[in-house]
Amino acid sequence: MTRRQAERDYSRRIPVSFTMEKDLYDMVDDMIDRKVFKDRSHAINAALDFLRWTIANEPMRFYSPRNKK
Repeated sequence: MTRRQAERDYSRRIPVSFTMEKDLYDMVDDMIDRKVFKDRSHAINAALDFLRWTIANEPMRFYSPRNKK
């Protein structure tokens, strides 16, 4: 990748900070340890991309009532 491509890539990213529940944080860190994701940003981007796809293609999977355990 050339320097210009790296700069272009970076310009599409925006730093964000947020708070998450401890059990979700532990799950993400476990997935990073198992090499499912390379870092937390990768995990969060993948989750939000899947959410966007689900809402666009199968909205009832997101909006339907959840089964409580």
